[in-house]
Amino acid sequence: MIKSTTRLIFFTALVSLFIGLSACDKEDDSTPKILLTEKQWKLTSWISKPAYEVEGQLISNVYTLLPVCAHDDFLVFNADETVIKDEGEEKCNEYEPQTTSGTWLFNNDQSILRITFENDETDYVIGEVSDNFLILRRQEVIGSVTGNVTYEYLITYTRM
Repeated sequence: MIKSTTRLIFFTALVSLFIGLSACDKEDDSTPKILLTEKQWKLTSWISKPAYEVEGQLISNVYTLLPVCAHDDFLVFNADETVIKDEGEEKCNEYEPQTTSGTWLFNNDQSILRITFENDETDYVIGEVSDNFLILRRQEVIGSVTGNVTYEYLITYTRM
């Protein structure tokens, strides 16, 4: 009886340890860096508040203002903190390179994503990074003859 009780306790402890280690592995698979890297991310939405005035109309969906040839462009964030922007199948300018390289990094608490292309650094607040979506927020102040306007962008990338 004591032997079987000892075996049961040992077996229960072993199973608990295995389950605990498995849970740790799953948690590691969902870090922002792992979720972001080695996937192709296509821009699918870009919303602006306030809306832009274009030819007398207010447009908040900035994505619709992009040329159609830019709709198949995508980004790839590599684990070595490099990022590739690919023009996709339909290039907007045949004389431009198919890909452009840059860098990316997170701040300490992984709430800000900084992307740099050709010395142009842009910081984005991470709204969501999951296996299927990368949602970023950003502010931009644009000056005009009537004063400065602060635009808030909600930018969504979808995993290809």
